Amino acid sequence: MKRFVLIAALAGFALAVTGSHAITLQPAATGVAWEGTWNANEDGDPYWDGNSSDYTVPGNVGNFIAGTGAFLGHPQSPNNPAMPYLKGTGGNAGPFGMPIDVYFDAGPQPNWAAIKIEIAGLSNFNYFGIYKQGDPPTSLAELLTTPPGMLGPSSKSMLLFKGTDGPSASLTFVAPWSEFGFYLATEDQANPGTVLQAFFSQSSLNSGTELNKQHFAFFQAISGAYPAYYVGAEDRPLSSSDRDYNDIVVYVAAIPDASTWMLFLSGLPALALRLRRKA
Repeated sequence: MKRFVLIAALAGFALAVTGSHAITLQPAATGVAWEGTWNANEDGDPYWDGNSSDYTVPGNVGNFIAGTGAFLGHPQSPNNPAMPYLKGTGGNAGPFGMPIDVYFDAGPQPNWAAIKIEIAGLSNFNYFGIYKQGDPPTSLAELLTTPPGMLGPSSKSMLLFKGTDGPSASLTFVAPWSEFGFYLATEDQANPGTVLQAFFSQSSLNSGTELNKQHFAFFQAISGAYPAYYVGAEDRPLSSSDRDYNDIVVYVAAIPDASTWMLFLSGLPALALRLRRKA
């Protein structure tokens, strides 16, 4: 037991020493806050708590996070009804706490993303990725055609997942900009290669009826220097959708930088020697 405690302490020391240089995936938008009190009862409050049409029991993104309703016992559910979600405050708040403008700080370290669930009739035509904060590509077709993990021709977007990738798909990526947002684009089934609709986490970039309407819900799974989030998305216009934000749910986590792990690993031989001497 003592050996475990010493190793854990060394790992914590390594993270503490280098963590100040490795903060990534932190919400950078003003007028947003983490709210830890919520109830997934399909009453529309919070904004992602819609009445899902996918199940005969509650099944929105909140139910997935809490492990309730349709997701009771689901192997991918974090089963955490107290996980904070990101809400808007002040001038950055829409109905029921909807954050209008959401983007994230990016660091030089890589991040890891994985699809947890996809529950959408449009799943095979949806594309999920990141874009340069405040400056997505002019040609939205780029949101569909960029190879996953690679920059698009304009250097303003990076596709992470195609809907056909399905749950369990994962990807390691590095955001090349200082700040970025998330997007969900849907391909026009009648015109392959053409975007039918695209939604951005900075919803002020959305067009038409979806201007300032947030199509993403963010839950904070891990805080600190190496945070992680669940990102749920709604792939239809909010006026004609069930607002359950479970059409795709992606887990995104910051990966500790190499120097952290080098520091940790460099201490292991000395720790092992000390333990042998004490033994």
